Amino acid sequence: SYRYARSLETQERIVVGLNHFRKAEKAPDFDLFQLEEEVEHGQADAVREVRRKRDQRRVDESLRRVEAACRDLGDNLMPYLIDCVNAYATEGEIVESLVNVYGRYTERAVF
Repeated sequence: SYRYARSLETQERIVVGLNHFRKAEKAPDFDLFQLEEEVEHGQADAVREVRRKRDQRRVDESLRRVEAACRDLGDNLMPYLIDCVNAYATEGEIVESLVNVYGRYTERAVF
């Protein structure tokens, strides 16, 4: 592997796109989006207000039905997810219901 790496570095071995005929990388010609802090706080306040005004029992029941539907492999989840949204469950709450059944994916490092 050392000899192979060395042959690439010295260009004794040519690999197109790796050590020969590479495109010059240029910086993107646009600014990355930055969310203003006041907008972020405004959104967080809006979510808190929705959570305060919603019917928590309806949210809990709709999330429970999503979890039950996840366990039934033949069930279509979409109507249950729509019910959660109509009950004003947050994305995080809905995802947590899915994680409770399916688990959370963790990418493994491969070397």
